[in-house]
Amino acid sequence: MKKSRVLIIGAGEAGELIVRELVNHPRSVLLPVAFVDDNPEKVGCFIENVPVIGTIEDIPEKIIEFDINEVLIAIPSATGRQIRRIISFCHAGNIRFRIVPGILDIIEGDAKYSQIRDVNEDDLLGRETIALKESFEYIKDKVVMITGAGGSIGSEICRQVLRYDAKKIILIGHGENSIYLISQELKRDKLYSSKIYPVIADITDKKKINVIFKKYAPDIVFHSAAHKHVPLMEDYPEEAVKNNILGTKIIADASVKHKTDKFILISSDKAVEPHNVMGLTKRIAEIFILELNRKKKTTFSAVRFGNVIGSRGSVVPLFKMQIKQGGPVTVTNRETMRFFMSVKEAAQLVIQAGSLSIGGEIFVLDMGEEISIEELAKNLIILTGLVVDEDIFISYSGMRPGEKIREKLISENERIEETDEEKILKVVSKKDDFIGVLKSIDTIIKYALKNNVNALSEMLEKIKELV
Repeated sequence: MKKSRVLIIGAGEAGELIVRELVNHPRSVLLPVAFVDDNPEKVGCFIENVPVIGTIEDIPEKIIEFDINEVLIAIPSATGRQIRRIISFCHAGNIRFRIVPGILDIIEGDAKYSQIRDVNEDDLLGRETIALKESFEYIKDKVVMITGAGGSIGSEICRQVLRYDAKKIILIGHGENSIYLISQELKRDKLYSSKIYPVIADITDKKKINVIFKKYAPDIVFHSAAHKHVPLMEDYPEEAVKNNILGTKIIADASVKHKTDKFILISSDKAVEPHNVMGLTKRIAEIFILELNRKKKTTFSAVRFGNVIGSRGSVVPLFKMQIKQGGPVTVTNRETMRFFMSVKEAAQLVIQAGSLSIGGEIFVLDMGEEISIEELAKNLIILTGLVVDEDIFISYSGMRPGEKIREKLISENERIEETDEEKILKVVSKKDDFIGVLKSIDTIIKYALKNNVNALSEMLEKIKELV
């Protein structure tokens, strides 16, 4: 049987383990031919009788020189930029590329032949996700409520919370199908099925929400429900206000009334110096819970996300759909940059923030480097085995209303402080005076509920004035 000639990227522990596995595995169809590594001191060395022949920048010429059929990426600490650079070299040489497990997989069970897999969009982030602690005592034996539980982030929070021995998990959502699906998924494990309580409710229905809180008496609330689509919220600002401001107010007020211990708001980097209605409403939601934290016994805090790669409505599923349809892939602007995180990472950040919270904080993740949206589109096309500007074209649609070229995680009026957890940072306001916030929010909500043009105009002016 003729074996595929493999170039391994990374001559460290992961590379050594995978070479040993390939050589000894009886069904392996891969022949390790050589390594490349960014440490020039390793060039010329042999690892398991396989030579280190150059650095990552030498990949194009070494593919030709050593008649390489496939590339294996074995660098657990690789940055997104490195991964994307390697992909571009492989694409130019028309060479297949795959990746070996991360360092945790290696530590727990060594790298296995069966674990070699294709590169996916999460690998393009190039950051190791936050490692959760062994347990979270603040969740154990508590009643945990998750709003927006059927969404991408909400459902992942449900999965994560389930692991930490909560007494009950209350799944609140407005869409019956999404709540049904996540509740059925969680109930598959008979050990946990009795702890899952799906609830269909609109977070803007104050009376219904208070009935739910009275019935279940949640100890912890993760408030994930929100309208997040920037262009749509520009067209329907009143809906953004109802869901993101009024909904947050109703859930937060119910938390106070029914003596909830902790309330964690899921916010957005678009709340930082906001240029759009969605960002403005999320910033007001932040301000509201920070103000509430000063006056009430419930502990209120917020978590700001960048873009969650692969989440419902985000750019990656859109690009994938466009690629599947044959293109073009639409990018708003060649210079657009965004911070990205995985869905799992987002949920872990929320839960971790709950353990760190003592009240009044906004937490952010150290997101690493920004990623070019154009570069992300090109790499997703390559990951499907297609050729950019041959099989799939990229078109440039121009910036949409409310969009920014670059997002920020903190504003000019904020500063960053470290926490006890690596990569989780705390945002502290330099100017923390929100006089009249609660009264102004009530006025904004009244305008939104009127649903007429004049009221909307007044509402938008009031929102901008407040922020």
